[in-house]
Amino acid sequence: MNSPLDLAAVQSIQPAGDAGGAESRRHRVLLVDDEEGIVRSLRRLLRREPYDLDTAGSGEEALEKLASHPAHLILTDQRMPGMTGVELLREVRNRWPDTIRIILSGYTKVDTIIDAINDGEVYKYLTKPWNDEELKLNLRRALEQYELEAENRRLAEQVLAQNRKLIELNKMLEERALDAAAGLSSWQTLLETLRVGVVAIDENELIVAANRQAMELAAATQEFVGSPADTALKRDLYAIVKQTAGRSRCGLSGRLQLDGRACQWHVEPLRDGDMCFGNVITIWEEVK
Repeated sequence: MNSPLDLAAVQSIQPAGDAGGAESRRHRVLLVDDEEGIVRSLRRLLRREPYDLDTAGSGEEALEKLASHPAHLILTDQRMPGMTGVELLREVRNRWPDTIRIILSGYTKVDTIIDAINDGEVYKYLTKPWNDEELKLNLRRALEQYELEAENRRLAEQVLAQNRKLIELNKMLEERALDAAAGLSSWQTLLETLRVGVVAIDENELIVAANRQAMELAAATQEFVGSPADTALKRDLYAIVKQTAGRSRCGLSGRLQLDGRACQWHVEPLRDGDMCFGNVITIWEEVK
């Protein structure tokens, strides 16, 4: 047995994560510099920005903090004892690839940093001393980029989830179509074994099913199933269908001559409560 078709499965999948998106989210920003004065200046500059600020005095400390609380953006000096800024950001890219990575440095030999930018480890290189408004603007734009990429990832995941669901639904529908086809085939086989003709007519007077015996006795055209009853049925039989339609809840029976053959017929309405949605005609030749 197939499970009931889940209609909700074809509806849009709700995105996971922050329902309010970038508008309602406070971004976490990690400031990394071995000079405490620089860190204090950056804190003062960014205190009115909608960020949750954290600081680290070295690359190693920054990695420890990121392991506990990943950041949306990391702003680091280049020249620090031990790990350089580029080395730190290369590690951040490997472990937290979504984090936006920016270098803020007074280091004048920028070949290494340019290579890092080209390789994708660094999103942007800013110089010391910095312009306050320019620095704030760069951080805002970087975080806008973060949100844009996050939204693209969310949409890609949503499309992937929808595609998986559609594949499941298509498979379910294919299975049901095969079951239905097998069922119809079985019913047709059963109808063909009957010694009486059986014709099913829907509420629009369209012939929707018939067996071979019915086509031999009642058909006025070669194209029978799928044709209107007024053209597909022999005239006398169609007249009976019109006269008996709706007259009895239990059906009506009688006799008639079809091309010189004495036949009996029975018209049974197809009902669902008070609703009639067609008729089933059975017809057979009288045995002499």
